[in-house]
Order: sequence, then C-alpha cells, then structure tokens
Amino acid sequence: MKRRSPDLRPGDRVTVRGLPEILATLDDDGALEGLPFLPEMAGYCGRTLTVRRRVEKLIQEGVGSSMRRLRDVVLLEEAICDGRAHGDCRRACFPLWKTAWLAGPGLPAPGRPAASPGPASLPSRGGCQVTELMRATTPLPLWNPVRHLLDIRARTYSPRELAAYVLGAWQRKIQARLSGRGRAVAAPAGAPLLPDLGLRPGDIVEVRSAAEIWATLDAEGRFRGLYFMPGMWAHCGRRLRVLHPVDRMMSEKTGELRTLTRTVILEGVTCDGKAHGGCQRGCLVFWKDAWLRRASGG
Repeated sequence: MKRRSPDLRPGDRVTVRGLPEILATLDDDGALEGLPFLPEMAGYCGRTLTVRRRVEKLIQEGVGSSMRRLRDVVLLEEAICDGRAHGDCRRACFPLWKTAWLAGPGLPAPGRPAASPGPASLPSRGGCQVTELMRATTPLPLWNPVRHLLDIRARTYSPRELAAYVLGAWQRKIQARLSGRGRAVAAPAGAPLLPDLGLRPGDIVEVRSAAEIWATLDAEGRFRGLYFMPGMWAHCGRRLRVLHPVDRMMSEKTGELRTLTRTVILEGVTCDGKAHGGCQRGCLVFWKDAWLRRASGG
C-alpha cells in the first residue's frame, strides 16, 4: 500500500535528517523516486528550516515546457544550491526536498542508516535535479483536472484567478489561430546597448520603467535570448538588491554549463508561476542589466 504523503504546509518547521539516514533512502544513482540528493544539499543536514511551499507540479524546460507531476516534495526557506559540485553553476536553484529526507511532526520515523557514511559516499553525478526531472516526475496534461486542484491547494491562484487564467488561455489560442499569429509583436530591439553596470552582490538597483524595458525586447519578448517574464513587469520602478551575477548555469535540457553575460539575480524576486500554468518551483528570476539602473546610493 502506498504511504500517505505528509501534509506539510508553508511555515511548518522541519529538520533535515542526518546524512546516514538520507543515504539509506537513495538508490544506486543517489536518487529517491528519481529525484537526486545533491552534494550541495548535504550541508543542510541537521539544520531546522521552514517549509517554503509544497511542490506538486512544475514545468520541465526543454521538453515543450510541459507540466509534470511529483509527490512528497517541498521547498525550504534559506536553502539554495550554491552549485559547487556542478561546475560552480550560478543558477541558485531552490533544491527539491523529498519529505523522507526531513524530520518533524507528522513525518515518518527514519529508516536504517547506511554504514560509515560521509560526503564521499554520495554518488558522483554529472547532472543535477533540474536535469533529472523527467525521471522524478510524470506527465500532467492540460486536460487533467488534477492540475487545477493542485493550483487551489497550493493557493497559486484563487478560484476566480484560476477561472480567468484558463478562459484567457483558450481565448488567446483561438485568437492566435484566427489571426495566424502565435504572439503579439513586441517593440523592435533597436536601442543601443547600454554600458555594463558591473553589478556585484549587495548592489542596489532600480528596475527600469515598462516603456524602457519594452524597447529592449524582440518579437518574442526577449533581450539577447533572455525572456522577460510576465510576472516581472510588476517590479518596474522597485529598488532591489543584487544577490549575485550569473555568468554560467546548467542547461535543464542538456546538462551542459552555458555562459551568460550581464545577467543578475535579485534578492527575493521569484516566479509565482501564475503566467506559467501554476508551476510551483518558485525559481529566482534572471535579469539583464539593460532592464536595471543603479539606484542612488546603490
């Protein structure tokens, strides 16, 4: 009989189990139900952290941006992958934590520890969680009503917002088919490239106005290949702190390290998933410095 998923909620306090207990849950590939336990996660063993959110569905990039279903997984506050075991990837993902790797009220007792474990006991992997999501998840088609129930359960949308999103998606598809266009054309990206801001961790920046950002985007809503996501418009005019520059990141599709230029992550700015089918990964958002200016005193 399949075990019942622990009903963890945002705000719950849990303790990351010791490495011996976690190793006892892993298969020969260092994964539980297809989801790897990464070397970068071992540093959180023994720490008590707060549940940030449940993750029951997410988008897998590089496979048609399809929605995928997973179970018994949460995000934890303050737990960010530093990428040290993966070529110093600067993507700064929030690791996905199986509830079997956590201890707390309502969670099952630990299994039998592995013998004489240590950091070297973790299997050596070339990829990471983002490259293994196909193994750790199952398809969740658009027509499946479960995906919308998960939206309500996770409070990604209110019932009214969900109805508006679903109806709006169908309306956009119909309009695109009738007009022969898949997307409205953005303003041409003919503006000259602005000087490199040379941003560093801790710098204070101001997000440029919507008009200034719009002028940088091509017909697909991108600047030099990076998509300006719908949820980012709400931050126009805000002052925010740079978490760190992103000069390399692991490709979700290929597992290769890709290089980026003049791109940063801003503290606390995450994707809420509302414009992306209710994806619950809550990733930190990438910003080109052309979309930012140094704030006075920043």
